[in-house]
Amino acid sequence: MKIVVFTDAFLPQINGVVSYIIDIANELVSKGHKVVVFAPKPKRGVKISPKDFSFKIVFLPSLPTFLYPDVRMTIPALPKILLYLRKFGADVIHVQDPLTVGTEGLTAGKILNIPTVITFHTFFMDEEMLKILKIRKKVVDLINNPLWKLTVYYHNLADVVICPSEIAREELVLHGLKVPIKVIHNGINLSKIKILSKNARAKKRQKLGVFPNDKLAIFVGRISVDKSIEVLIKAFKKVADKIKESKLLLVGDGPDMGRLRKLVEDLNLSDTVFFLGRLPRESIIQGGILSIADVFVTASKIENQSIAILEALASGLPIIGVNMRGNPELVDDKTGILVEADNEQKLAEAIVEFFSNDKLAGILKRGAISTSKKYDLSESVSLLEKTYQSLISQK
Repeated sequence: MKIVVFTDAFLPQINGVVSYIIDIANELVSKGHKVVVFAPKPKRGVKISPKDFSFKIVFLPSLPTFLYPDVRMTIPALPKILLYLRKFGADVIHVQDPLTVGTEGLTAGKILNIPTVITFHTFFMDEEMLKILKIRKKVVDLINNPLWKLTVYYHNLADVVICPSEIAREELVLHGLKVPIKVIHNGINLSKIKILSKNARAKKRQKLGVFPNDKLAIFVGRISVDKSIEVLIKAFKKVADKIKESKLLLVGDGPDMGRLRKLVEDLNLSDTVFFLGRLPRESIIQGGILSIADVFVTASKIENQSIAILEALASGLPIIGVNMRGNPELVDDKTGILVEADNEQKLAEAIVEFFSNDKLAGILKRGAISTSKKYDLSESVSLLEKTYQSLISQK
């Protein structure tokens, strides 16, 4: 098949949507398909070589936006896209975002009568997401329903909508989605996950200033207000007061970095909470960074189906998080602990319970690895292939 992906999220951004796109594109190519990805051209000075990928990338001219660092808006390029799709002979279009690139892909599919799939990745209308734009809660309450209506209208223009989680499917149907929906879980390449040996783990921990008897929690993701990291840091203050040898490693970068660094200093946690900064995904999963920790922690309320959580599970890490959105579909009493959202005390208690109970930690670690096997990338992509083929056969 000739598959064309349209995405507003792409490198140099590092997030779950970008990981998903690169993973499925590589896997589809490995199965013999031809894949082209349309994405915004990064800002001047950022070099991304299309030669480094197994699939073809077409960068569209773009401008910066106020939405988020590295998020760019493309300049209208529909004539160029239509010409390319005709020449390429595209069989199916897969849209990833409802922004400028995704909208041009959706429009092109309608004009050329090419079957179109949209994946619903992000709850853009959630209060936590809108905090990025510094929108006040009163305004959020006013625009939540219109944003849902706009989202559903957009997705109803597709032939099929893919949801990574059941909660996303339920929410879309509740708000009026009419087109067919398929739940296809996010997948990860399990063969790339590296769990370090005991000696290698100890050496890597030592380099980071983590001692053999330390209890280490890790978070991987955007350092942004929508991820509720402030709640996590304040909870960890309570953890450190009870367990002196506890440590928290924050991996990632984002616009909230400065504010959260100051928070760590104000709480006298500079020897307890460490910011590792942005790391290439390969360093995190293939370099074994995840496996140096004892547990993955998150206070995020916005997850659809977190690839960071999936990769943590595959690295043998139990999950301590909040009982919101897609989290309960990945985390149960065999893989971790979920608590009430925005509750620093409950989150702290869960982390302390985990750090204080070696038997529980062992049970959850085994459960994490076992659960991760259900989310193998090749199975997810096989379901994608069937979805594409079914649409093409109906054309």
